[in-house]
Amino acid sequence: RLTKRAFVLVPLVEIAPDLAHPLSGKRVTELLAELDGTQGVLKWEES
Repeated sequence: RLTKRAFVLVPLVEIAPDLAHPLSGKRVTELLAELDGTQGVLKWEES
């Protein structure tokens, strides 16, 4: 299910953008691009 979860893919793309999903073979950047959006996923900024 991680392929459909922006809250998993957004940080994963930041740390390993070329990582490929073991079953589909698609890169995590491709999986994120296929999602409808990343609404609700916010980057934590320390103040």
